[in-house]
Amino acid sequence: MATGKSLNAEDLQDMGLYLRGLLQIMAADNNLHANQKKRIKSFAKDMGFEEEYIENNIKTVLENKHLPRNPSRFHSKTTAVAFLLEAAEIAVCDGVLHPLEKKWLMEAAEINGLDIKVVTDVLDTVPVSDDQPN
Repeated sequence: MATGKSLNAEDLQDMGLYLRGLLQIMAADNNLHANQKKRIKSFAKDMGFEEEYIENNIKTVLENKHLPRNPSRFHSKTTAVAFLLEAAEIAVCDGVLHPLEKKWLMEAAEINGLDIKVVTDVLDTVPVSDDQPN
């Protein structure tokens, strides 16, 4: 998501969906890993989100019944690709890919009409967890 330019309504909506999606992938395995939190905080800071807002969202993401759990569709394919790469990196930055994280990422690629190869290259770099999806 490019910064430094005037953002239209679709850009702003995509930026919100992007952050929400990063929170969703972090919570997909019901484990909030420190590396995942750090990456999301860094993204949010770069995008101009309020630090307290991000902290509160991270703290409550597992209990937040109002946070949708399904991936969103972005207005721009470029944004969707950038998001999927970032989300895949967040999913694996704890060193393990949980089956629920992989399922979520594949759904995100499908919803956005992207080739799953966009994310599988990143996902192939870490071991898959033995935990089975619920």
